[in-house]
Amino acid sequence: MQLSKKERLNLINQYLILEKLDPSNESNYARYREALELGYTRHYADPPNANLLDEMPLERCELVLKILNMYRNLIFSSQKLNNGESKVRFSGFDGNEESENDLLGYAEYYVKGLDRFQEIKDNLENENSFNSHYPMLDIYESMLKVYEKKSAHADFGKLNESDIKEILAA
Repeated sequence: MQLSKKERLNLINQYLILEKLDPSNESNYARYREALELGYTRHYADPPNANLLDEMPLERCELVLKILNMYRNLIFSSQKLNNGESKVRFSGFDGNEESENDLLGYAEYYVKGLDRFQEIKDNLENENSFNSHYPMLDIYESMLKVYEKKSAHADFGKLNESDIKEILAA
């Protein structure tokens, strides 16, 4: 991990503050601060920095939101066709698949942490779990292709039954 001198100085100052605020961990903070002061890059990733995940690219976040919005429309449309009951369930992403793990985390953060998409939370396939235990990204991307064509000709929440079936079967 490479840090500019400005970034290192900011972290050093933060560790100095933490040393004063949290005397029980003063020696740990002093050790992290010293590694930064001396430029020992090997130790930049040591705790407490070790818990930081790599940043998730904006494109991946936007993909999750597209998928959630697609499901929102599918759920609302299904509810209108079925007297308020939706037959559509969001499966989530595969938590064991490295290529989907960040997507699962972001979907869960967005829906639960930010308290958005209540209808998706209410219609999870796996009882409040966003882990599909099966790779879903390719399926969702195929569904999105069909969804984008179908939703261009229908108002939100007004997909017909054959459109819903075609999207879910993609």
